[in-house]
Amino acid sequence: MKNLIYTILITSLFLSFVSAQDQDKKMNSEKNKQITEMMNDTTMVNMMMEHMSKDDHMRSKMMQKMMDACRSDSDKMMGMCKMMMKDNDMHSMMKNMLMQSKDTTQKSVNEDDHEKHHPEKR
Repeated sequence: MKNLIYTILITSLFLSFVSAQDQDKKMNSEKNKQITEMMNDTTMVNMMMEHMSKDDHMRSKMMQKMMDACRSDSDKMMGMCKMMMKDNDMHSMMKNMLMQSKDTTQKSVNEDDHEKHHPEKR
């Protein structure tokens, strides 16, 4: 009698576990279907891209994903860089940032050189 009860209990637990997994699979396939439909809708894609571009956190996450996708492929990385350089505003902004970076680096090097000829303060 105990064996029968244990068998029924184990079988019912197994069946409930299997049905729960089937339900998860159905939910995942429904979500995948929804995502695929959204990605095929150009209006929705444009709205999502607009939202990501305005949000600092989302923008940095997307930039990280793009860099990860290009990391081992120099052609993809070159394509990404060329796309940024084709935009005149982006090109001039990057140029200015590079110049500022060089100026800051040069200033710190010059200040270090200047400090070398001063006696140490004790």
